Amino acid sequence: MSLVHLVVEDESASDTSAVSVLDELVDELEAGQSNIAGVSGPIGSGRSFLLRHAVNRARSLGLGVTLAPCPPSESGIPYAVVTRLLSELLPPERIADLAVSCERAPCAAGLNALLCREFTALAAGRPLLVAVDDLHWADRWSRDWFAEMAGRAPETPILLLGSAHGPLERVVATAAPVQLRLPPFSVREVADLLTKATGHPVEEAVARATARAAMGRPAVAAAVAGHFAATGQPLSPPRLTEVYEVARRDWSERIARVVRTLPLDAVALLRAMAVGGRDFGFEMTAALAQPRSAGVLDALEILVDAGLVVGGGAPRLACPSVAVDAFSGRDAAERAALSMRAAELGRAVEMGALTVAELLGGVPVAGQQWVGEVFAEASECLLREGKRAAAVAALRRALREPMTEVTRARLLIRLAGLEVVDLPEASDGRLRQVLIRHTGLDAWSPVVEAADLLLSRGDAETTRRLVSDVHREAAATRPRAQLTPLAALGWLAQDEAGPDLETPAAVLPAPPPVPRDGAEAAVLAWQLASRAEDRPRVLELARTALAEDSGAPLMCRFAAARALMCADEFGEAYAGYESVVRLARRRGARAAAAQALLAQAGLILRRSGEAEHALAGVEAAKLELPPESWHPALGSRLTAAEIMANIRLGRLDAARRLAARQSAPLADHGVGWSFLLFARAELLLVGGEPERALVLFEECGRVLLSRGWRNPVLLPWRFGASLAHQLLGATEEALALRAEEDAVLERWGVADALALPGEGALVAFRAIGLEIPDLPAQPDDQAPAADPLAALTPVEREVVLLVLGGKANGEIAAELGVTRRTVELRLTKVYRKLAVRGRDELLARLGPAVSRC
Repeated sequence: MSLVHLVVEDESASDTSAVSVLDELVDELEAGQSNIAGVSGPIGSGRSFLLRHAVNRARSLGLGVTLAPCPPSESGIPYAVVTRLLSELLPPERIADLAVSCERAPCAAGLNALLCREFTALAAGRPLLVAVDDLHWADRWSRDWFAEMAGRAPETPILLLGSAHGPLERVVATAAPVQLRLPPFSVREVADLLTKATGHPVEEAVARATARAAMGRPAVAAAVAGHFAATGQPLSPPRLTEVYEVARRDWSERIARVVRTLPLDAVALLRAMAVGGRDFGFEMTAALAQPRSAGVLDALEILVDAGLVVGGGAPRLACPSVAVDAFSGRDAAERAALSMRAAELGRAVEMGALTVAELLGGVPVAGQQWVGEVFAEASECLLREGKRAAAVAALRRALREPMTEVTRARLLIRLAGLEVVDLPEASDGRLRQVLIRHTGLDAWSPVVEAADLLLSRGDAETTRRLVSDVHREAAATRPRAQLTPLAALGWLAQDEAGPDLETPAAVLPAPPPVPRDGAEAAVLAWQLASRAEDRPRVLELARTALAEDSGAPLMCRFAAARALMCADEFGEAYAGYESVVRLARRRGARAAAAQALLAQAGLILRRSGEAEHALAGVEAAKLELPPESWHPALGSRLTAAEIMANIRLGRLDAARRLAARQSAPLADHGVGWSFLLFARAELLLVGGEPERALVLFEECGRVLLSRGWRNPVLLPWRFGASLAHQLLGATEEALALRAEEDAVLERWGVADALALPGEGALVAFRAIGLEIPDLPAQPDDQAPAADPLAALTPVEREVVLLVLGGKANGEIAAELGVTRRTVELRLTKVYRKLAVRGRDELLARLGPAVSRC
């Protein structure tokens, strides 16, 4: 065979052509012809397999054979490779004599000449194949010997065969007439390998996936094949995860082994590429690597030859695993230092927060303020991209760095807003941390915001206690304008939590009768509305609190909207809740937004009775904050709303399933428990269990009255209890409760407009096709009043007179400027008071009497 330079570049080719070339070289050696051949290829390309194939073929032909691997551990031992080669060819005593001769050699050149003569002498007896595997790891003395041996090979029948990552001439400074470059395996070759190893045919999809996992490297594919051959099971698509695991493990071992043996400059460049990634151009990567002796292009060439880097105009790592394995076995501090330098470079050229944060990924703690700022900014970018989990991780990382206490408090609040979805307890902990540790800040707004968010979560007891402590500590040093919003939140928390508090209520001063800002206005509006007192002032105060420029915290605005609901201003209340949702979303306060959405659903259910629409509102609240993330004290309200909507839709089985759920611990530690009691009572009532319903209605009332919440619009428990009494035949108790509720509503000034929510249980009855009879008329032995209209309120009397004047309900509504439904509700109350069963009886009874008056 003539001496040719053969390079196998075609990816569709297999190593069959290389095998054929080596077979021909061995045959020529048998015929007495010498040669030099190099086998090159990246990690896992099958170089060792080819050398073993050539050795086995030569041995089968009776030729002299010696093969030496080059373990990295022996790269510093002089002539370690030569010693291994000769130990397979010479008896021990000859090795000893040769060692003595080597010691007497005058210089390295003389020693190499002596060793070369030993090999040529052996070849004189019979042709000799000398194979060295992984020459790039050989000791430098043996590489010098290999170069000299290459110059003497033509003199005797010797086939000098060496393998390396790159061409032989770059390893031993000698050209190889025959150079085999091994290409990747094709999918077909991988399929053949897997089929042969496992004894089962392999689907093309499996072969393709294996080829991709192995990056076409025969040795890695062989590792996968060997793994599955050992199991005795066919390699099927469901086991592809295992394929990737085996391939990844094999890759990791190979890469780590190679990295340990690379020149320092090549290692530095590889690690710089691993840290800088694709964001760094090659110029910046080279600057980061800081090569010491060899040029950066030489280092790059070594990495490309090894298969760790893909060359070209924009060199890049061959696969993501290289970025991890490039640092295998190295001190974490070394990686952190390199990552820090990369981040500083990236920041200097204004790469952007996300890129710089990614570069800082290998730095556990930098101890520099700008690093925290970068991660905080990166968190915002990630959030805009919808990557909440990554944004949370970035904020947690930011908080490891030094920063001002104001910044730390704000980042804790931001993190709490993100963690509330998946880790609500951790979220609450962040807010408590701000209230406990950061109250000495020059900026006071984070303290108020933390209290606001903690209250929005539903934990009124904790909020009340912490706010009381903070207010007491800050009262002597903070101006009143700063303390007022905090105190307002404390008052609302106290109102919500009720009297059973570990911290005495006296810690917070009572709110002033004349509010000084929107926060105090909201508190006063709510306190008056919950007691059903001074409706005109409630409207004025609530509107002040909900003004765009009021500066009131979110939960103060929520309280103002709730006060408007109690005052029959349902439209304004809905808009108030909507403003809370809008502001809460802008601030990342998901719990506040969810609570406001739930309140809107309750408004819909009370005002229009559109249960489907109300359920949609409940679902919107659950989308804002998943049910499992709600605080138990607030989760009771969520369940109550779902139960009542399902009752009104006639879905009693669904309502029962909701009511039967076991309540979480602390669910009964807030006023939300009264809403759940009411919903369960209503369900029992429509289910024909008035006695059990009455117990829950009365307990609901006890919870509300313990907080001073007497307004029936908030929760008409008296009406429900009166229905239960009525069904149980306790007419006097039913009448007393109904009268008590009517009196509160009358005094509050919404006796007619709020009759609908008071009839919630009746709506539920009608939804399932039931009717409750009117309460009985006044007893016969009681003398009727001289004026039959005396029992009526002025507005009821006005409606009756219009009826007696022959006007229809629609005409009456138009004349009075109210809705038709309001007219119907007023007439219903009139019929009940006068013990008549409709318009005809009313006309028959009152017509003559009124004409006499």
